[in-house]
Amino acid sequence: MKPDLVERLAEMPVPRYTSYPTAADFSEAVGPKEQAAWLGQLDPAEPVSVYLHVPYCRQLCHYCGCHAKAVRKAEPVEDYRTTLEAEIALVAAHLPARLKIGRIAWGGGTPSILGEAGLSSVLGMLKKHFDLEDDYEHSIELDPRMLGRDLCQALGRLGINRASLGVQDLDTVVQQAIGREQPEEKVAAAVRDLRDAGISRINFDLIYGLPNQTQESLLTTCRSVVDLNPDRIAFYGYAHLPSRRANQRLIDSASLPGPIERLQQASAIASFFIREGYQAIGIDHFAKPSDRLAAAAREGRLHRNFQGYTDDDRPTLLGFGCSSISRLPGGYT
Repeated sequence: MKPDLVERLAEMPVPRYTSYPTAADFSEAVGPKEQAAWLGQLDPAEPVSVYLHVPYCRQLCHYCGCHAKAVRKAEPVEDYRTTLEAEIALVAAHLPARLKIGRIAWGGGTPSILGEAGLSSVLGMLKKHFDLEDDYEHSIELDPRMLGRDLCQALGRLGINRASLGVQDLDTVVQQAIGREQPEEKVAAAVRDLRDAGISRINFDLIYGLPNQTQESLLTTCRSVVDLNPDRIAFYGYAHLPSRRANQRLIDSASLPGPIERLQQASAIASFFIREGYQAIGIDHFAKPSDRLAAAAREGRLHRNFQGYTDDDRPTLLGFGCSSISRLPGGYT
């Protein structure tokens, strides 16, 4: 492809398409009646996947585009936990039988804000209404700044077997610009504590296109990431939408890399991780060749859902919590 064509494509404004259906496609035409009917159509012999959304964080980072809110008090979190458990019971009441769960994923926000007792309570409600497959995967998104040895041990006791750490960038200048100061030593300690707790499957989430990032600084972060040896790496492109996200107005637009720089950053990142032995998955994910996600890609079994690329081939996803999306026989809710 000609360089000038690549540059023109990089500068072309296009829709932000990250999932199907897009958020704009949801409407009130599908409501509780339809959802209840679709739940009743589920095959009792078919295991389902579950997604649990916890929208709270201790503080909101400047770049964040997730459905999340900063809280300082315990009451909103506790109220939310109660509502989440009530939703699980309500959905279960419309199922044709007691179903099996093959995969549980916690997202947010920062799900660990519930604490061991809160997480255990929600899991207890799931186990009250569902059975778990023997080899089910149980993953959670985590903020390294909130982790310590005790919490990691608690997560291990709860059956968590995969953790996704929000690393974003290890450069201190970039961290200051995005309101997320997180020393590399803290990330390394989180990885060590998780592995000591028996949580050996580690994912890193990183972002390119952030303020003050350069190709050189990104590659320095990439080298540190490889030293920490995660199984999977997701490197997302930052979407700057200050007209929609008030927190993003704290970022100086002049400090953001331009479209050509972003393209060069993405290319350099991909080349680096491939040289280091990772397998490219789709457009923004990388995995060790031994990882099940890489195996799924090689064997033509790769899927993409609202959580990104996955090897999960279960047709039903039950979403619980605000902004979560369910995939049911009749459609999406």
